Amino acid sequence: MCKKISAVVPVYNMGKYITKCVESLVNQKYKNVEIILVDDGSTDNSGKLCDALASQYHNIKVFHQKNSGVSKARNKGLELATGYYISFIDPDDYLDLQTYETVIALMENNHADIGCYDNYWFENQEPSYDWNNNTNYLFDLYSNNNVTINLLLESRSACRCIYTKQIIKNLHFPIHLTQGEDTIFLANALIQCQRAIHIKAPFYFRRKTPNSATRASYNHNFLDIIKSNEILEEMLLHQNKSNNNLSNYIFFQQISHLLISLKDTYKKHKNDTKYINRKLKIRFHHFMLNPYLKSKEKIIIISFCISPSLYFLLQSLYQKFKNL
Repeated sequence: MCKKISAVVPVYNMGKYITKCVESLVNQKYKNVEIILVDDGSTDNSGKLCDALASQYHNIKVFHQKNSGVSKARNKGLELATGYYISFIDPDDYLDLQTYETVIALMENNHADIGCYDNYWFENQEPSYDWNNNTNYLFDLYSNNNVTINLLLESRSACRCIYTKQIIKNLHFPIHLTQGEDTIFLANALIQCQRAIHIKAPFYFRRKTPNSATRASYNHNFLDIIKSNEILEEMLLHQNKSNNNLSNYIFFQQISHLLISLKDTYKKHKNDTKYINRKLKIRFHHFMLNPYLKSKEKIIIISFCISPSLYFLLQSLYQKFKNL
């Protein structure tokens, strides 16, 4: 019999989407799936929906907890998981039906402890569950430090991977951070990993919602992303001093989401804007010499370091020109 995979889904006020997510797990072509729904103190009908789904399907476990945040919910799911493999899915997203069958087969054939795959962003029209309809997928196999470099360049989301439980059994999502906890968990797992595979197929369907990184309105807690990146940098440099370019690349990518969320309120949050400006200036030299950053990304850094007002003006003009 195929080895069990545990799918951990943290649920908070996702009554609108949770059934779609669970159906994509129940109907996987891989037939040994344990689904763990952790209701994080939902105030809508999510908790009742989780219980109803568990009564309908024998392979669903539900745990209800007081609202404690996504990291605690994932950690609880990880604690309850009994599978040889583990995956994490956000409750407003869902998987292609071939995901577990395809990725686990490639992991086992290539002796990989982590299997990473691509995602497909959507907004209104939900793509078909089973749209890939392929049997021969392109993939890259990485080993040692190349695992960390190449997979973190591809993604900072813990949800786009399948892990052997052995690799992550001693890991937890950091509960003291509200931003960037995904990346820290993933980086920790990659550092532990000797061999990993990246399958070049969009198995993970990611929904754009008002809370998505490119849409969420800025609040002060978003600065946690800087704390998480400083923790991440320490981890990466401890693994290999040559990871300096990688850590600065990730730092910029995460900061870019902050800038997007600040675009309409940067004057209101002027102290935070100045703080981000200082953080970018400190790394300016590293950014300009970074081989992973594109020219347009370096222009963003230059303009914001010169003046945040200049950067947001250029952004506004660019959007107007783009919409003509």
